[in-house]
Amino acid sequence: MLATAEALDRMLNERDPGSPLRQRRELQRLLVDAQQNALLDARSGGTYSSHTLERAQNFIDDQAARFTS
Repeated sequence: MLATAEALDRMLNERDPGSPLRQRRELQRLLVDAQQNALLDARSGGTYSSHTLERAQNFIDDQAARFTS
């Protein structure tokens, strides 16, 4: 059990920018940013209903909340 707690602590406190965990977090942040920009473009185009846009925004917000470091 202690080994699991230590591994979790290392993962949460990883500071090395070259580590796989930090790289994954950065890629996830970039993905969420791209999704947000695409949603803003879709919103300004007027093609999609407000309900669809709201659901997409909620999805993006949920992703962003999970990947916040």
